[in-house]
Amino acid sequence: CGTVEGLRSKVFEAALQAIVDAGKATGTPTGMHTMSVSAAEQRLKQGMRFLAVGSDLKMLTERSQEVLKALHPEQQQKDIARY
Repeated sequence: CGTVEGLRSKVFEAALQAIVDAGKATGTPTGMHTMSVSAAEQRLKQGMRFLAVGSDLKMLTERSQEVLKALHPEQQQKDIARY
């Protein structure tokens, strides 16, 4: 699973489900860091209860881009930072 494609694999999903199932069996909430609301919603449906959405850097850069666009709508926006 060492690639982005690996994160979408059946093996990875089966491993995550095994973690969620083990958490339910022991009364331990499970969760993970996600980069989008839709990914967090998917994990909630899967049974996870502790989720982080985005990151400080992502939120800061997205808001910065909104401000720049408002101040300079004529300029094409570029990525400030990427993951």
